[in-house]
Amino acid sequence: MRLIPALSLASLARLSPASLAGLCAATLGAVLLGCGADRATVVSPVTVAEAVAATPAPRVRTAKVVILDPGHGGDEIGAATEGLREKDSNLDFALRIERLLRQSGVEVVLTRRDEERATTPDGVVARDGRADLAARVRTANAAEGDLFVSIHSNGSGDTGQRGVEAYYDSRRPFAEQSSTLARALIDGAVDGLAAAGFTTPDRGVLDSKCWRQRADRCFGLYVLSPEGTTVSSGSAPSGSAPSATGTVTAVTSTPTTVVPTSTATATQPPAIVTKEATAMPGVLLELLFLSNDADVAILKSDTARDAIARGVATAILRQLGV
Repeated sequence: MRLIPALSLASLARLSPASLAGLCAATLGAVLLGCGADRATVVSPVTVAEAVAATPAPRVRTAKVVILDPGHGGDEIGAATEGLREKDSNLDFALRIERLLRQSGVEVVLTRRDEERATTPDGVVARDGRADLAARVRTANAAEGDLFVSIHSNGSGDTGQRGVEAYYDSRRPFAEQSSTLARALIDGAVDGLAAAGFTTPDRGVLDSKCWRQRADRCFGLYVLSPEGTTVSSGSAPSGSAPSATGTVTAVTSTPTTVVPTSTATATQPPAIVTKEATAMPGVLLELLFLSNDADVAILKSDTARDAIARGVATAILRQLGV
């Protein structure tokens, strides 16, 4: 940066038009002088030091920021069973965890705060599945989060499956941190339940880079996957497994993303748009199965839900070093 010495009104008045124009072109000149299109006029004898002092300082963040992403919303309910819808359960968990994190001085940003779809950073509610997923990623990045935790519950055609599992994406530059976070979140949830007198299996940490594979194409999880090209496709039915109803991405050697949406038809080719990626370590946490009676009983217990929330919050705080 080139600084300009402090000049008095008298000194400025003695300068030629060419000299004044030179000052206008210099760094910070426009702050010190009113510069018209064809001439320079003196505004005030403000010094460079005063001009710099008057410039607002950048915001210094004093707290860690955690992004909590309650999966689904709006007409996308996720998995469901009698008396319990996943989209509602996800939001309830997020609000419980948020309260605990805030008590420890952590700043928390939720991608949605009601039963509707996610909102963009400027408060616009997403209209469809692709926009919903993109809004979650943009919200996380706009908040400059330190960690991203997407909260879901599982669903399966095999009613015997139950437990807690967590996904991370090994293709991301912070994969090791994400994997460590995933392990900590599972331990927090399972151990928290055990301390409260409930048991459910630990299903382990899973890599989402090839969550599903069809015709030699790998399908990962949208909110965790790298940036790439997004291709809209058909909607998954309500009540399907959580990741099938709005969190699926397909990635090839040049990342290509397939996102469920209601706009594509057999006669209308899917639209291709750019997919943004989250810019921080992230995990998608599956808290129990809504298709398993034993897990559903746990999810319907307020005591158990508090135990899970405390365990997850404690794990997050440890990962943040708070």
